[in-house]
Amino acid sequence: MYYVVFSILVFITGGIIFYHFIKTIVYTKVSESLHTERVIIQEQIEHSNNIPDFTTVFGHQIEVILYNHKVAKSNVAKERIIDTLIYDTLANHMIPNRHLVYLDNDSKGRTYRISILRPTIYSETLTENIFLAMLVMFFSLSIILIPVNYFVSKKIWVPFYDTIKIISDFDVHTSQPIVFSRTNVLEFNQLNKVLTMMSEKIRKDFLNLKEFTEDVSHETQTPLAIIRSKLELLIQTKNLDDEKMELIQSAYEAATRLSRLNQSLSLLSKIENQQYQKKEAVSLALLISKFLSNHQEFIQKKKLTVIEKTDEHVLININPDLADILISNLISNAIRHNIPDGRIEINLVPGTLIIKNTGRQTEKEPIHYFRRFSKSGRSADSLGLGLSIVKKICTIYCINIEYTYQNDLHIIILDFTEINVNKC
Repeated sequence: MYYVVFSILVFITGGIIFYHFIKTIVYTKVSESLHTERVIIQEQIEHSNNIPDFTTVFGHQIEVILYNHKVAKSNVAKERIIDTLIYDTLANHMIPNRHLVYLDNDSKGRTYRISILRPTIYSETLTENIFLAMLVMFFSLSIILIPVNYFVSKKIWVPFYDTIKIISDFDVHTSQPIVFSRTNVLEFNQLNKVLTMMSEKIRKDFLNLKEFTEDVSHETQTPLAIIRSKLELLIQTKNLDDEKMELIQSAYEAATRLSRLNQSLSLLSKIENQQYQKKEAVSLALLISKFLSNHQEFIQKKKLTVIEKTDEHVLININPDLADILISNLISNAIRHNIPDGRIEINLVPGTLIIKNTGRQTEKEPIHYFRRFSKSGRSADSLGLGLSIVKKICTIYCINIEYTYQNDLHIIILDFTEINVNKC
């Protein structure tokens, strides 16, 4: 398209320049012809006592006037050629002319004046015809150029679009390298070579990182479990004073926290690496009921009032494990960050899930808590990863999540209308 627009601009500019160029050449030739006629007439005057009728010779208006007296040399004008308009009685309108005027003395002591008028309308008509012919040629070329350019470009760029499709379908989880078709275009072959090398490096780096994350997660869980079991045995030991018991309890809580942190970071890494590929229709109403039942002890301990309004027919296409994690984190947050004798409101309708819970006002903007390790200063037992995990799951499945605080209520709204139209 840019090539066509550029070509049109070049044609227009070139046409204007060509028109003025042809016009200049034509007028120069007319001036040269007038000068030649003047020289011929001047020679005839020098060799003749009478003035012949030059109009029949050259075919246009010529006037030669002889004076019996001689004009001073200082008063003799040089040759002048100007453009003027002369009324044509036959055409009944003004027509353009080139007008030559020359005044001089001959060798016989006479002064003569030569006036030659040559119509330029025919030259201008010729120039305009040439310009019109150029316009016709230009439009013809444009009509031919646009479809030719479209089809030629489409054919030339086929390898490029094939490369784009292959790159779009590239899955970093697969063990198969990218294979591009060989083309006749050197630049496309170079591009495909670079993309092949880059994709291989990305795939290897991803697999190495994935293995490292899994190994670290697996290998650290075992010693952490051993540490916790040993600390549990120490806690059950008799004859421990309060100071030692407090130290052991602190170490046990730190080990537990480290184990939870390891599991959460490992989960985030797996989500980011898209290791949860399986999808199926999941009932959010059943998940909500299950997790409310599982957390019933904590709900009763804080004396919370739960208002649950869920549509059992609401299904979303999502990985079931990630759906469990999503609902679990949201309900856990609603319970953990609630106040005694508070309430939780859960409203599930097609396309939207709204969870409200009473609680203290946030110290920072609600959006801040979607970041990793962002938590309220009062939440000593929180890792600051719950909402970060929720946000990551929502991003993968194009779920729009909003978190606000209004009227002493923490409000989280999940809009999953796009998840069921196969946009994600």
